[in-house]
Amino acid sequence: MVNALSSGGASSLLASSSTQLNTLRIAERMYTDMRKKTDAITESYAADTQSLQAERGTLTGRQRDLTAVQTAVSNGEQQVSDVRSILLEMRSFINRAEDNPDNRGYYVEQFNARLKEINSIADRYSQTYNLVGRVDPETLEPPAQVVQVSQFGVDATFQGLYLGSSFNLIGTGASEGLSYQNEPSANVMQAVDEPGGEELEGTITHNGTRVQNLVVSDDGSIQFDLDGTTPFTGTVQKGGLGIMPAWYYDDFTDFEGMRQAVRDADRYLNQVSFQLKQIDIEVTPLVDRVQRDLSSVDTDLAEIFAKQQKEVEEIEDETRRQFEAVEQSLSQSAGEITRYKTIMQSIYRGPFTNIEV
Repeated sequence: MVNALSSGGASSLLASSSTQLNTLRIAERMYTDMRKKTDAITESYAADTQSLQAERGTLTGRQRDLTAVQTAVSNGEQQVSDVRSILLEMRSFINRAEDNPDNRGYYVEQFNARLKEINSIADRYSQTYNLVGRVDPETLEPPAQVVQVSQFGVDATFQGLYLGSSFNLIGTGASEGLSYQNEPSANVMQAVDEPGGEELEGTITHNGTRVQNLVVSDDGSIQFDLDGTTPFTGTVQKGGLGIMPAWYYDDFTDFEGMRQAVRDADRYLNQVSFQLKQIDIEVTPLVDRVQRDLSSVDTDLAEIFAKQQKEVEEIEDETRRQFEAVEQSLSQSAGEITRYKTIMQSIYRGPFTNIEV
């Protein structure tokens, strides 16, 4: 049997394997301890971080809503410009219709088509980005944009003016319970029980001749016979520009009435534009303030993250130094054992070393 001490290579390998195993176990313990410390640091900053992140989310929402109002103002200015161009065309159709009475039917259609186009321009954008359209059918006013502007629940309300032209005919007397609600984008009016209420049977196109024997009074009352047989009595509720369909102006023969309506609409556009400017003046400093608040929160978050990261890195660096010291110590110990066995092997090496028993 060969003497065990003669196997120098095997002894060195065993020592090395033992050292690696010890090193691995120590590394696992040190890593576990390090994670406990770094997790504790993260937890110590969690409350402040979560609070700031929640505040940032709120501010981001306010910024989004206020920026949407700014976008709606910009959209509104373009919408006003586009409608003003349409009013010029409507003036032209009125003049041509007066000069060419035989083509009245054609100009009726063109006038109503331009009125429908105006309403389409007013409703061009969704409610979020529109201060001059998407009216409530009952009030004929665009919905207000309401934005929370402080953590104490204070709201800012931005109310635009309707850029389109719509109306309701509200039945009175024998016609009570029947109203006609204009559909701004469809060039028709729909029978309803009340504005914004349930639809009834009866849709009237503005290009037809179903409205007959029309009488409109200065006090806003209206009378007509539908299809010449069914009387209607009510009041006119106008919204926006106040321009009515062609049939309202004595079946497109009251040229001065139409010209006056277009002039009034043009002046009304100035009010819409002024209101948009006022909203812009009000919303701009609010946007700036929210942006400053966001920047402040971002700065605080960055400082907390940097401080937390610094403490974590210090623990990681210290753990790394400790591990390297332990690793070096174990390596030196393994080397001493290997050298000792080598010396002992040379001492016991003799003529009978390799004799098998």
